[in-house]
Amino acid sequence: MKITLKILFNILFFLIFSFFTLLAASARGELAFEAVIEGLAPEPRKNCEMALSPPEGMIRDGHMDELLLTLFVKEAPEKIRQALEPFGYYHPRIDVSIEKFPERVRLSARIQPGAPVRVSRVEIQITGPGAGEETLLQQIRAFPLGLGYIPRLAGYY
Repeated sequence: MKITLKILFNILFFLIFSFFTLLAASARGELAFEAVIEGLAPEPRKNCEMALSPPEGMIRDGHMDELLLTLFVKEAPEKIRQALEPFGYYHPRIDVSIEKFPERVRLSARIQPGAPVRVSRVEIQITGPGAGEETLLQQIRAFPLGLGYIPRLAGYY
């Protein structure tokens, strides 16, 4: 796998940001929550991280509500599945674990997204009086979906 400078910069920024966030939280005696996603490209990973934002009230007055945490962890795989659908992944394998530290709670998700859904057949028909119109025929030839195309629904959610 080819690692680009941009990916390295993003990882470094995330680690530095996480460190200072945790440092500030522990200095105030607050409990922090973090979700660590492994196995995804940056864009789907970001979507999953947003889906795994802790619900309001899960951390209250520096303490973790254990019941809400248990429910959150139980629902995490489905939240991840839904967050991956806009990118064409409908059958991921997801392993979720939780680690508790004095200053933070970490939810780790190891994801194997599987193969994305691909277009296997494209058939466009024009019937009626406009069937021979050159403008419509040009539109059909320029139609962007083709065999093997991975539909990206991210812009529609």
